[in-house]
Amino acid sequence: MMEDTLLLQKRAEIKRQLAGGKYKVLAAGMLDGTGRLIQMVMRRRTPLPFWYNGLVITLVILIIAFGTSILLAESPTLEMMLISIWGATMGYLVLTVTYVFSRLFLSRLKDSVVEAIESIADLESLQNWLTITFDLKKQFIAALLMGLTLGLATPFFWSAIRGAYSGWGPVVGVALIWFQGGLGWYFVFPVLVWLTQLDNYHFKLYAANPSSSEIILRLSDLLNNLVYAGAVLGAIFTLGLIYFQLLNRTVSVLFMFLGTWAPLIILFTSSQYTLARLITAAKWDTLSRVQTEIEKLTLRDNILDKETFEAVNRLMDYHDRIRTTRNSALDLRAGLNFLNSLLLPLLAFVLANIDRVLAFFT
Repeated sequence: MMEDTLLLQKRAEIKRQLAGGKYKVLAAGMLDGTGRLIQMVMRRRTPLPFWYNGLVITLVILIIAFGTSILLAESPTLEMMLISIWGATMGYLVLTVTYVFSRLFLSRLKDSVVEAIESIADLESLQNWLTITFDLKKQFIAALLMGLTLGLATPFFWSAIRGAYSGWGPVVGVALIWFQGGLGWYFVFPVLVWLTQLDNYHFKLYAANPSSSEIILRLSDLLNNLVYAGAVLGAIFTLGLIYFQLLNRTVSVLFMFLGTWAPLIILFTSSQYTLARLITAAKWDTLSRVQTEIEKLTLRDNILDKETFEAVNRLMDYHDRIRTTRNSALDLRAGLNFLNSLLLPLLAFVLANIDRVLAFFT
């Protein structure tokens, strides 16, 4: 009884922390902070949508990048300006996708995951992971390092592919854009780590068919949507790299496989494998209990007794129905969505090389 009370208290504590905004996302803070600033300047009573705030941030980045070039008397080419706009668009998409999925992820934790966990130790493990992962200082440092590293590498990269230094304006722009990218990439590894730990948690699942449990369906839907969003971002990024000839054809193909498909496949397979282990463990737990009841009846009572025989038959039917339920959360819809996700970068590659494709068929 005391343990049940402590479990309820721990659940309530984590839910309060999630609802109260203890676990913050820097991308969301940037968008919401920009919205409050605009709202104050414009004296608006209603808050602005996050996507609008993201557009404002993107516009400011472009102004800073082009303004730096103007102040330093640099003359960016039209191609360089288009590349900057494409890069700023990628930064905008990463920022808004991070905002949406972080909010959705934390909401699913509060509404579904925490409620389904049946162990105080598992709740404490989740709480520790949240504290470490959603640390604003770590998010800022990771994004800053990515922005500075890739920003300072811009002159060398540009010189290698174009033979001319691109100027400091693009360097500043790339640094700011990859700072936004770092805010999203920061969460990739911690989420993968969390997925590998998830099958060690003790969840309350639907005993008769664990694969149809609410927590399984919600987690599967969330992770599948994350894969699809990653595919869209990867497709747009691949399209830009090839269209602007920032990579040659061979490197472009390698990038599509290693930079886009590999992360998507790892995320999808690891999430489905973890959910399958959760489902299988829950199934065997129920099957073991049913088998134990059957053994008790056969040892305690006469198996030829009508009531005992019918009870054993009912338990065996129940056992067989559970045994034949799905062992994973993967269904036809999830499989098709994953295949579509892999096709998006391929479609981007084909569109970027449409002239070669048409020449091949003519």
